[in-house]
Amino acid sequence: MIEKIAESLVLNKTKEFLLNYNLIEGIKPINYSNNVDMLYVHIPFCRSLCPFCSFNRQLHDTKLEDLYFSLLEKEAQIYYNNGYKFNTMYIGGGTPTVNFDHLISFIEFIKDIYPIREISIESTYRELDEDKIDTLYKLGVNRISIGIQTFDKNLSKNIGRAWQNKEDALEIIKIANEKIKTLNIDLIFNFPSQTFEQFSTDLDILLENKVKQITAYPLMPSIYSQLFKNIDRKRERQFYNILIEKMYAYKYIPSTPWCFSRNNIELIDEYITKFDYYIGIGTSSISYINENFYINTFSIEKYARLINNNKLPAIMKKSIPIKSSMELFLLNKLFALGFKKDDFIRKYNKDVNELNYILYPLKLLGYVKDDKDRIILNKKAFYLLSSSMRAFLSVLDTLRERFRKMQY
Repeated sequence: MIEKIAESLVLNKTKEFLLNYNLIEGIKPINYSNNVDMLYVHIPFCRSLCPFCSFNRQLHDTKLEDLYFSLLEKEAQIYYNNGYKFNTMYIGGGTPTVNFDHLISFIEFIKDIYPIREISIESTYRELDEDKIDTLYKLGVNRISIGIQTFDKNLSKNIGRAWQNKEDALEIIKIANEKIKTLNIDLIFNFPSQTFEQFSTDLDILLENKVKQITAYPLMPSIYSQLFKNIDRKRERQFYNILIEKMYAYKYIPSTPWCFSRNNIELIDEYITKFDYYIGIGTSSISYINENFYINTFSIEKYARLINNNKLPAIMKKSIPIKSSMELFLLNKLFALGFKKDDFIRKYNKDVNELNYILYPLKLLGYVKDDKDRIILNKKAFYLLSSSMRAFLSVLDTLRERFRKMQY
């Protein structure tokens, strides 16, 4: 019941400040802000399109990729020219490794102009081999996140995902797990046709292979999804209990309610929970800086026109009210298992007690602990934050899907 209430509150609040917006046609370069260390890069190309994915993606096209990567460099250069100094880069998609040569050239370009210390890249096992993994390692890639979602052949077919050969996947996983500092494997749970046994088996496979990091999150199609209209959220809690039981049995350490690692690891998929502000480049990328929320165009044609006119390719700007910003901070930081009170004071010049209308009930229920200088999320609240974050991300997915369909 409490999870449903929290989910509903997060959903309504997020819709309130994100789904009411005005469209724009690009913006002048954003002035440098010394509190932005994180650069997200979106590469939308894939060899096949999963019907449950609401991220901006399109089929692999070599000629279009030639243009796209040149535009990515130009957009990154605009931020450099305005004094930005990113030290962390997350490359997502799509499947960023689908055009490997372009990806490598782009990473080299970024490292030439920015003091990048940490790089995380998404991929599928089909786009990797030992030589490519070695190249990424030598280039300084700290983390590779491979989207498996499930090893089960029948389930893969039911969800419309290209067939994955389990043995081939495990071979790539083994190589990457040995070479790269952090290998993450993504799984999704609560597909309508998925059984608890299938999910449990998927986890066992990863645990038996001692994968360094496992991220398992609930299915969250947008309101536009036609494939999964009726999702049983009661089953979601049962799937989540399987995840928690196995992660703790194998002594994996949580970074969020979805992400568990064999050791303490900082880089995770949900980077928005670790960084107060971030810049996104590429089509459909999201930036959040100084309480302003931006989304880039989803059209490569428009992206090219705006970039070539020395404009940042944003099609939406939304100023977030300070109270909503503080509530978003609380959601993100609790999802990251807690935060220092001084970090809240540093960002808002206010005491964390400003949020007591949320924190007090959570403390009363034993969901959070006030530990002098920190607010800490207790394990019993993991599912509460899981369902709340799913609600928040589902609104973002809906927003992406809306713009993707418009190709604006």
